Amino acid sequence: MDQVLLLIVFFATLFVPDLSLTSSMHIGWEEFLVPLMFLRLIWVRFYRWDFLVWTLAFLFLVISMSIFKNGQYADVRNLFELYKVLKMCVVYVFAFYVFRLPRFQYRFYEFLQASFIVLVLINLLHLFDVFSINHWLITWYDYDGRDAATFGLNSLGEPDSRRIIGTMGNPNDNAILFLFFLICFVVRQVTQVGQRRRFLIAGNEWNILICSLLIFLCQSRTGIVAFGLLVLIGLRYAEWSWKKLVFSILILLSAVFLLDLMVQQHAMKYLSNTRLQLDQNNSVSSRFEIWKRLFNMWKEKPILGFGPNKEFIYQEKIYPESEYIYYLWRYGILGLLSYLLLVIGVLVQGGRSRFDRPMPLMLVILLGVTALTNNPLTNPKFLVIFAIGWGLAANPILFEKTEIQSRA
Repeated sequence: MDQVLLLIVFFATLFVPDLSLTSSMHIGWEEFLVPLMFLRLIWVRFYRWDFLVWTLAFLFLVISMSIFKNGQYADVRNLFELYKVLKMCVVYVFAFYVFRLPRFQYRFYEFLQASFIVLVLINLLHLFDVFSINHWLITWYDYDGRDAATFGLNSLGEPDSRRIIGTMGNPNDNAILFLFFLICFVVRQVTQVGQRRRFLIAGNEWNILICSLLIFLCQSRTGIVAFGLLVLIGLRYAEWSWKKLVFSILILLSAVFLLDLMVQQHAMKYLSNTRLQLDQNNSVSSRFEIWKRLFNMWKEKPILGFGPNKEFIYQEKIYPESEYIYYLWRYGILGLLSYLLLVIGVLVQGGRSRFDRPMPLMLVILLGVTALTNNPLTNPKFLVIFAIGWGLAANPILFEKTEIQSRA
């Protein structure tokens, strides 16, 4: 029952569009299931106090003080930020509770595999707009309609780059999702020994390659930087040969090139137009302007910041696109400190064996790098995804090498 509940929550996070309450407020269906997790933990009398839980408690305290200091407790939208912290804590502890059972490891990865196949299908249909899927399916996930309406077009309505949006609603978040799957597949690769291979690339390694391809199709620059770092870490643990690595890179580049030709010649234009000087990229320069504005405002309230202040965010139509800057502006120095502790938390609590397993370090890289130009944990869906990832990574028993019988 506990395992089924966790899988349902994960499924709802990946595939079920949010319920729209207002034009600016949406609620995911998984929100109705998280209270069941909490009640179940109470029923079995399971609790856990580790570095991540204490960090979340500290963050909850900081947000509370910031809200009351700025007099924002009358706006329910601001109080929802406190609920999000509690939600992450409940999902993390529940995931840890479930993943204590070694037999659930294989079942979870089977579910990951099935989910990945569906995601690949959705994203490829989206890329080629098969059955006009972008008009009746993708728009369900892109709530403000900005990315879906302009998919494959520039401001003049002319053909332009195609950054796949997927079920996360925008290409940057979609890249983070596939980076998470990449981590899970790399961990699976590390824990599988004794497999029979008929080809140079076989089994789970194809998952890694296809996942890498989809990350490139999202054309998230920060995502690709995180991808490069994750690959280096994965090579350290998976012990791939140089022969296999070169072969994999050739397959990946060939696939990107062929898809670019099949869709349109400038489908990868967004990525190919990247300039080495950061401020020459339009997306980066616009971010710099917002960051500068928020940083100058932060100086007025350096300790606890301006609070969630959602009314200001919506009125000014501000998209901070950096969770570090966002937390600094919202909750001051204390908020930024709590966020940094949250980023490295799963690695810190690993103790002396923290580098013996790849997943804790890879999750730190994923969140730490993508948060430079994105807001992963501001997205309620990633609160669930990262919390489940932390619960998995915190169970060292699941990362012992085991013999996996080949089904080939």
